[in-house]
Amino acid sequence: GTATEKMGRHERAAELFLQAGDFKKAATLFTQAGKAGRAAALFEEKGNSLEAARLFALAGDFERAAVLYVKAGYPLRAAEDAVHVSNDGTFAQAVDSVVAAIVAAEEATA
Repeated sequence: GTATEKMGRHERAAELFLQAGDFKKAATLFTQAGKAGRAAALFEEKGNSLEAARLFALAGDFERAAVLYVKAGYPLRAAEDAVHVSNDGTFAQAVDSVVAAIVAAEEATA
């Protein structure tokens, strides 16, 4: 089959694994289906900020990835993602988000 058909099968399989409660296998299949953002949301929902951040970055959602990298304790990775966002002209907004996430993380641990 075509690559599109294969991606569709991965996505259908991911939905079945999700229904069965195996979110890690579902996330792997969503990623293989080109739905890294969907996989990222599963990890974020389960509290794995680092893996969620990696997958959001893979999906091109650098701003959300940056916030989660800060939450996971990796502010440098957050800054790197803020730089990626500058390519589409929203760098200042991304930096604001990263700074806000850092402040929120510091307040949460204080």
